[in-house]
Amino acid sequence: FIIIILTGVYLTLFFHPSMNEVEYHGPYAPMQGQLMSEAFSSTLKISFEVRGGLLIRQIHHWAALIFLAGMFVHMMRVFFTGAFRKPREINWLFGFL
Repeated sequence: FIIIILTGVYLTLFFHPSMNEVEYHGPYAPMQGQLMSEAFSSTLKISFEVRGGLLIRQIHHWAALIFLAGMFVHMMRVFFTGAFRKPREINWLFGFL
């Protein structure tokens, strides 16, 4: 969870969430001259122009997937071991929230 927060804050510093149409003029040749949103253009800029940007994006992506998988595994463990039954139903309610 900490990795997701740290990489997300770093990516936020470079991301521009705008739907304005812009023409791409970056280093990624297949997209040269294409019209796209400023948000997608900033994503390409993070990936190809910011030092380590693509690595940070991939770490953020995989950390989010692993976090969701961990939540699912935890829920299955609680269900199959019966950890939601008495005397731990209060713990289960707090964990559910």
